[in-house]
Amino acid sequence: MMIQNKRIAMFATMGVLMALALVLEYVDKTFLSFAWLQGGSISTSAFIIFVVGWRYKAAAGALFAGVYGFLTFYLFGGTMYSLIQVVLEYGLAFIVLGVIAGLTPMGTSRWKLPYVIGGIWVACAIRLLIHTVAGIIFFAEYAPAGQAVWLYSLTYNGLYMVPNAILYTVLTVLLWPTLNRLAKSA
Repeated sequence: MMIQNKRIAMFATMGVLMALALVLEYVDKTFLSFAWLQGGSISTSAFIIFVVGWRYKAAAGALFAGVYGFLTFYLFGGTMYSLIQVVLEYGLAFIVLGVIAGLTPMGTSRWKLPYVIGGIWVACAIRLLIHTVAGIIFFAEYAPAGQAVWLYSLTYNGLYMVPNAILYTVLTVLLWPTLNRLAKSA
């Protein structure tokens, strides 16, 4: 019975956090996505994926991230060029964040903070790679004449992914004591 209650509490908490993430995504899309006409934005909402991964580990982080990705696609007007593109950019790209967060060691020691920050940058780098590959495959026609498609895609996606990694790092440092309490109480 105790395990079932913990599972119910986990899914209830994840539901509340999903609602928070979607509200943040609405705010992000309304105020911050103007510069990226073909998609992508600086997104505080995706930070919630890290929080879920840190609290409930990799499997729950992956589940939450996958649902989050597809809900943002559906609710906020994602463009579908092919099913593979949607799975890459709205599924796998976010699932990576949840899995890596879930594999990152948390604890009260201040020495764990560099590992957590490293996990954020690794996860964002992998997400950047996924978006770059999708850009090469599905959005090559947007590259300026004479510019390598891979360089265009890497630059385009890097212009919002690097600020995202910086934002997640700053939020983690600012919220570190609270994040540790959340991770320990799961």
